Amino acid sequence: MEYAAAVEAIKATNLNASQKRAALRLMGASKNNTQSSIEGDAPEYELHIDGSDQGSHASFCCFGGGVLYETTLSVVLGPRGGKKVLRADRRFSDSGNASKFYI
Repeated sequence: MEYAAAVEAIKATNLNASQKRAALRLMGASKNNTQSSIEGDAPEYELHIDGSDQGSHASFCCFGGGVLYETTLSVVLGPRGGKKVLRADRRFSDSGNASKFYI
């Protein structure tokens, strides 16, 4: 899915307001780390958001693929929007060499 569809998917989830804000910020970070300055680079994303049965915590996982970079971002969102980053990777599409992921 594209970025706009991912944002709409986040807004349609049953997360609380703090978790939605945190997920939108994480999606923005994923976009910034995936999209390059190459003209026509429109990354595609695979987004998985799952809330706990009790509604307190949620998992956020986003895989992004663009012309130059591929990213993986896995985070646990707390009930007040706190984030515990489990994995944040940014790799070059061609070689697979890692570079810094900025959150």
